Amino acid sequence: MYSATLTNEMFTRLNSLCSYLKPNPKREISRILDLFQEFDLELIEVDFVKKEEAHEYLLQLVKRLLVKLDQTLSSDKKILNRSQIMEIYFSLVQYAKINEFFNQEFVFLLEKSGETISASIKCLNASQFIRQTVENYAQACTFFSATLDPIEYYKTLLTEGIGNDVKMVSPFKQGNLLLLIADHVSTRYNDRADSIKEIAYAAKALISGKKGNYILFFPSYEYLKMVEQNLDFDPDSVEIIRQTRQMSLQERSSTMTMFKTENEKTQVGLFVMGGVFGESIDLIGDMLSGVLIVGVGLPALSPFNNILRSHFDIEFNSGFDYAYTYPGLNKVIQAVGRVIRTETDRGVAILMDDRFASSKYLRLYPKEWSHVETFSDTARIKRKIAKFWKAEENI
Repeated sequence: MYSATLTNEMFTRLNSLCSYLKPNPKREISRILDLFQEFDLELIEVDFVKKEEAHEYLLQLVKRLLVKLDQTLSSDKKILNRSQIMEIYFSLVQYAKINEFFNQEFVFLLEKSGETISASIKCLNASQFIRQTVENYAQACTFFSATLDPIEYYKTLLTEGIGNDVKMVSPFKQGNLLLLIADHVSTRYNDRADSIKEIAYAAKALISGKKGNYILFFPSYEYLKMVEQNLDFDPDSVEIIRQTRQMSLQERSSTMTMFKTENEKTQVGLFVMGGVFGESIDLIGDMLSGVLIVGVGLPALSPFNNILRSHFDIEFNSGFDYAYTYPGLNKVIQAVGRVIRTETDRGVAILMDDRFASSKYLRLYPKEWSHVETFSDTARIKRKIAKFWKAEENI
């Protein structure tokens, strides 16, 4: 909410949409496109440029364009392409507004991806603005979520550490979730090729306990494809459902319908951690029997995430944790949370990476994960899962 991005493609599109407008903003658009060509020259040898100050000339041009668009949009309510123009108009308003907040918690970034050039104002830490809003406009404020873990991370980023935190006791029986760590595999980027076979074994162990629906969560689409090519499920008894990079809303809905519809086969979803299928789906009862979490969920290494890391190193002396560890672990907690949605749900979650068993991660887990068990071979994991589902038959 405290960041804003403009692209050359946005202004090229606006230019074509404004052909018939009067007064016409083409001159203002042309000047901005000329500036983006200058940005392109700065990005000849690099794909990313960081600046500590906002770009004043870009802001001036944006404000001039907004004035011209205001005149046009207010004078004619039935102009051609109005909704598309308004979409870009609001992006320009957002950019101009965010400039007013710019301070040491912000950076100005130029980026290039293919032919797209982006100019962004990025907020690195919005806690001071959130705190000011709470103090100036509310007598009290409650931040609520089922997955505000690790809590100190969220307290710092939401309110600069001010306020009390209350952790409610989980209403779900701890024994209803079989939580296992497979610590004999590394899913670090350089080790991924060596991990594929073990992940495939673990996936077969996960679904071996009983027929049902299962999800394998991956840190990236590339890793997902690598493992998928090595899964040797019996096609007569197992159906694979995969998430694709450009899924439409209708395709997402159809995917969820497959999980919610009774099927004669075991269904295995291959999804990316942190996406829509990892955070906002409710699969109750037999709709989901287990998940396999591949990796600790670290955000991809990127120039911007490294800027965050440097910023939080200076601010909290914990740059890597704030930029990578904590956001990654939260995605893992979200994914595991898909398994148990009601008091009667039972299921299995396997965390696959040696880092999950390290003292650093064990200290960060939610209290309800205190029963987690660590295993160093897939055969023992398979037996543990079989015993878990066997016990269910006797309940």
